[in-house]
Amino acid sequence: MGARFAREARTTVSHVNHQVNAIAGRLSLRPPQRPVEILDRITEIVPPRRGAGVQSDAERKMAIILERESLKWFKPAKGQFQLCYKLDAKQNEYQPDFVAETKDKIFMLEPKAKNELASDELLAKKATVLRWYELATAHSKENGGKAWEYLLIPHDVIADNMSLQALRNHSA
Repeated sequence: MGARFAREARTTVSHVNHQVNAIAGRLSLRPPQRPVEILDRITEIVPPRRGAGVQSDAERKMAIILERESLKWFKPAKGQFQLCYKLDAKQNEYQPDFVAETKDKIFMLEPKAKNELASDELLAKKATVLRWYELATAHSKENGGKAWEYLLIPHDVIADNMSLQALRNHSA
């Protein structure tokens, strides 16, 4: 039974790696593509796993809010957005916690512990994302798409019954 479980686990990991590589090979966000096409393509290649990978109570609450308030949402896989930020002399990959599409916007949402909001790492990530979403929004608007918005939300303000607008009001 142990050998069978190990074989199935390797097959699952191989399948996930194949999906991630497919995304990385098919999507390039430099220059940005039309945001809706990106979201549609990402969710076509790797179907959203709602609630998968939720790592904290704040993320669980965020998933509840997004399930109720968005047209579609997902937790990006490693490499899906190919965003890099520089911290000290090192290039690091940044992966937003959530991406959600509403009727008029696409959000990158990042719930974070309140004590981490002023960290050098988070400030470097935020600068990278803000520049990226400015470019993505400009490109999207030129092509009739939706604007992007980045929300960095302190974990201690997130509640199950909040709206996306309330999260925007608390965004750092």
